[in-house]
Amino acid sequence: MNSGAQFVTGAKFAVRGSATDPVGVQSINYFLDSTSGAPLGSGTDPIVIDTSQLSLGGHKVVVVATNLLGVSNDPNAPASSVSFNCPFRSDGQSSARALDRQRHAARQRQGYGQRKHGFECTR
Repeated sequence: MNSGAQFVTGAKFAVRGSATDPVGVQSINYFLDSTSGAPLGSGTDPIVIDTSQLSLGGHKVVVVATNLLGVSNDPNAPASSVSFNCPFRSDGQSSARALDRQRHAARQRQGYGQRKHGFECTR
């Protein structure tokens, strides 16, 4: 997968990381968007990313490899991650349109967009 790939939410794709080190590689761990929390997977076998539960917008898979001395790569280095984007939901709605609908719903809950004194307050 090339960095910057785009997927419709609900799509699944595989990611495989690799690492080499002169003293040997102890572990390879995969994280989604942040290295805090438990990894999505580990090892040299590919992991499958299921975008059905991801928010619309940009995401990244970060690979952290640790050598036999306990030294890990910098997860913020460009070579440590691959980015992807989910700009559309499986129903075809774009992230911008979904965000507009969320904003409109929030305004409705706050009383905006309701008729007041014969005028309709809209965005």
